[in-house]
Amino acid sequence: MDANGNSEARIAWGNEFWLEDTPGGTLTELGEVTGIPTDSDEAEEVDVTHFKSPERRRETKAGLSTPSSGDLMINYLPGSPTEAILRQAAADRLVRAYREIIPDEAGDADWQVDGYLWVKSRGRPLEVGGVMRQTISVKFTGSRSEQAAS
Repeated sequence: MDANGNSEARIAWGNEFWLEDTPGGTLTELGEVTGIPTDSDEAEEVDVTHFKSPERRRETKAGLSTPSSGDLMINYLPGSPTEAILRQAAADRLVRAYREIIPDEAGDADWQVDGYLWVKSRGRPLEVGGVMRQTISVKFTGSRSEQAAS
């Protein structure tokens, strides 16, 4: 909120999603992206209860974190460079680096998220008269970083 109480919320526009064309290869911007998943870690609960736990209550601590899954959405363009990268990623299921660019209000790169994912599946549901969209289910893995865009 600004000093006058007005919202400073941003409209999701101008965002970019980049994926390695091959593992260890070149980060390539995917075309016509319409939905970007976010990685959210969930900590495991580890039971650390012992025979003298206070008041006979179970005790837990945070364990390892498990990265989330999500759906990347694109306008489906058969044979496009984006479709070729995603088709290969779905076939080999290898871990690839990704980058998400979040722009400022002017559309200039403001924030970036870098991490790793692999493609679990890709679907192409088609509906008469509708936009051909593709859903790419991804599993985030390993570490990620967030910082001002470079």
